[in-house]
Amino acid sequence: MNARKTFNVEYPTLYLDRKEKNAKAFNSVQRGHQNMVEGSYICMAMALVGSLHSEDFALYNAVGGVCYNIGCYLYAKGYASAQENGEGRYKQGGAVKYVGVLTGLVTSVYGCLSLTGTI
Repeated sequence: MNARKTFNVEYPTLYLDRKEKNAKAFNSVQRGHQNMVEGSYICMAMALVGSLHSEDFALYNAVGGVCYNIGCYLYAKGYASAQENGEGRYKQGGAVKYVGVLTGLVTSVYGCLSLTGTI
């Protein structure tokens, strides 16, 4: 919302054309935010399935979800600033979100395998 107000971009415009003023800056902010939206559904689904196995897994997934949200914030912040100074977008801690993704993946796979009697 702040980027939309700053760069005067109205809804339903998702990205600005490259020729428009402030296109690179706005699109970088928008892309960082869109990355979180694209990945949050699968992360939440894995955490839900993994949390159904036990209370311990529910706690692990809660911590993983916090890590995911913090990592998404740092990724979006880093992606926007990386376009300005040319540095990598993970330098500000965006890789933290993969702790949450891996927590959900491991707990959901373990929970599903335990239902089949494999574990």
